[in-house]
Amino acid sequence: MDTLQNFPNVKNVRSLLNHQCQYRLRIGNYRVLFDADTDVKIVDIQQVKKKNENTY
Repeated sequence: MDTLQNFPNVKNVRSLLNHQCQYRLRIGNYRVLFDADTDVKIVDIQQVKKKNENTY
């Protein structure tokens, strides 16, 4: 969560297309799926998943 304090200036974050969450953060074998409102600086973490063929 400390990493996302600087969003959108964060490495390993990608925008997701055709997914219920807007973004994903890659941390090793894990993915943090989240939504963000940069106007009011709110990051809403939706899921943390271990990456596999069903992660996205």
